[in-house]
Amino acid sequence: MLSDLFAQAGITALLAGGYAVNAHKFSRQTDDIDFVLRADDASRIDAGMARQGYSVLAKNPVFVRYASPAPFERIIDFLFVDGGTFEKMAADSQTIVIAGRPFRVLSLMHLIAMKLHALKFGDRRREAKDLLDVVELARMNSVDVASDGFKAWCLKYGNADILERIRSLAGKREA
Repeated sequence: MLSDLFAQAGITALLAGGYAVNAHKFSRQTDDIDFVLRADDASRIDAGMARQGYSVLAKNPVFVRYASPAPFERIIDFLFVDGGTFEKMAADSQTIVIAGRPFRVLSLMHLIAMKLHALKFGDRRREAKDLLDVVELARMNSVDVASDGFKAWCLKYGNADILERIRSLAGKREA
């Protein structure tokens, strides 16, 4: 199990992506499991995943995707960030239980920041899903997308166009 692998390797992993979205009150389907790790943990996670029979599907300096040796199991993605960024994310994370195992999950605002970053720099094919995630996460968690605070967060991790699209989808305008 992944939680055992993390413990054995001494790795702190933060749950991100669809599972984190679900943990923050917006229920949706997901095809993979995403984690954020310190960049320094890349070689340890690679060795651990190889020992468990996972194969690399895609890899670059900030991301790796693994396929399970078992049929019909989810793809596992790891996103690597620098130590300082990871420490900020970890400090704000919370622990949830999935299938009887504890996992650390990104805070709501760090999850939204990652979605904003993906909207700014990511694959256009994911855009509708990421926009909906941000709008619904904000709605389900009483985050006012018309507030100055949300605007500042959005401009820090996204841009003005993304902010306007989020507000439009949420039926909000600038405060």
